[in-house]
Amino acid sequence: VENMGGAREVHIGLREFSDRVKVFDGRRAELTAKYPNQWVAMYNEDIVVADSLEDVLARMDDREIPRKGAVVEFMDTERRNMVL
Repeated sequence: VENMGGAREVHIGLREFSDRVKVFDGRRAELTAKYPNQWVAMYNEDIVVADSLEDVLARMDDREIPRKGAVVEFMDTERRNMVL
């Protein structure tokens, strides 16, 4: 924890990421409709889209969007059944 700035910084980072995930989840239907079967990265108001994970990460790097705090997901249009 100390290597990551201390407990307070870790807590702040986790809360900020959690907030970004909530925003992403709230926009999931819109993002899936707009970018079907593509990779989407969102960091605050910045959105990056690509056909592959490698490309979306490269585009994030080009735009200096931090990988650490971004929400990155594949906008899958097919529902998947999971066995738990």
